[in-house]
Amino acid sequence: MSNLPPGVTQRMIDEAYGWDAPCAVCGCAEAECVCPECSHCGTVGDPRCYDEHGMEHTPEQLEMARLNARTDEEGSHPHTEDGESW
Repeated sequence: MSNLPPGVTQRMIDEAYGWDAPCAVCGCAEAECVCPECSHCGTVGDPRCYDEHGMEHTPEQLEMARLNARTDEEGSHPHTEDGESW
């Protein structure tokens, strides 16, 4: 059961307060994203650029994705909200 008013979702609240979903490629918060800009379309952290525009993952992206996947399974995140490492 939710304590939110009818029609209001937690996602709406998160978006209103500036919470961003993690990057779809490296798994980091937007401010901490380690993904390079796509030279074809100019976006950052878009998985389609790796499939459609020939981008290759950097070692840093692969390492962050591995760390973020592991810590997400443990129920935590490798960075604090202010970007400091543990």
